[in-house]
Amino acid sequence: MHLNGRKSLLCIDNAEDLIESSNNEFKQLIVECLKALPNLYILVTSRTQIGIFEESEFQETHYAVNPLRTAYSVELFLKLASP
Repeated sequence: MHLNGRKSLLCIDNAEDLIESSNNEFKQLIVECLKALPNLYILVTSRTQIGIFEESEFQETHYAVNPLRTAYSVELFLKLASP
């Protein structure tokens, strides 16, 4: 595998649909990936737990973030969107 031996992070956001509809296939895929790649870390956000070993649950925390000024927002968007 290309990732074998390399530290990697896989992020899966809003996985509740995958967890609930996959008939444990999603869970099995996560377990197989973790067994095959010991340096792989997986961050899954979901409203439901996957139900695998070494799973950690964190309570939702909300942070107040001040909105960016419009001019700065546009400048940042153009900078990141340009090739």
